[in-house]
Amino acid sequence: THDFPTHRMLNKKVILLTRDGRDAIISAFKRERRATSLDYYLAYNHSAFGVSHPITWAMFHQVWQDIMPREQMLVVSFENLKTRPAFEVEKVLVFLGVTRTKSEIQNAIESSDFENARKCEQAYFRRLAERGEQSSHPLKVITGQVPVVNRKGQPGEWKTAFSDDALGHFNGFPSRELLRLGYELPQVAVEAGARPDAPAECLSEDESKEFLNHIL
Repeated sequence: THDFPTHRMLNKKVILLTRDGRDAIISAFKRERRATSLDYYLAYNHSAFGVSHPITWAMFHQVWQDIMPREQMLVVSFENLKTRPAFEVEKVLVFLGVTRTKSEIQNAIESSDFENARKCEQAYFRRLAERGEQSSHPLKVITGQVPVVNRKGQPGEWKTAFSDDALGHFNGFPSRELLRLGYELPQVAVEAGARPDAPAECLSEDESKEFLNHIL
């Protein structure tokens, strides 16, 4: 989900799938096709909270991590799923109390690769066309174009896509969350004060809980 937590989730097991916020925003920019440039997309306050995409990304991850009891949440990264999928899937199954054989896990991984996902997406759009229907995806209403959800995203795309100015949008609070989740920071961000001990506009744990009450 891309939703913030709600009180009804507090007594459930939750798997938080993380991705380097810089790559996640590149992916959203290409998928949504709302903005004319990545720099504009980074700076503009599209969020319902009146803040930029990097700040929204940081708020999302901080609130989930602060609100959920540790024993009820498993954090899984997109990057680890790409580099060691079998290990990560097994970790998820153990967390959920589900047992599967190694061959079943491997078959599931192979069936879910990019090429198969893209074929399923293309088949879906073909079925819509054959029935004379159009996608009801909300972004189709906004942009007039059907969003292509499946992209062959790779870890570290931001290293070639972002300018120094673009990276500046991740200084402060977003950089703190990147570090908290184990992601590297470029030298330009470190020099700008993104060290773990540097002051940042982040939420305290009490503020996270207050924010949760506000968004319900």
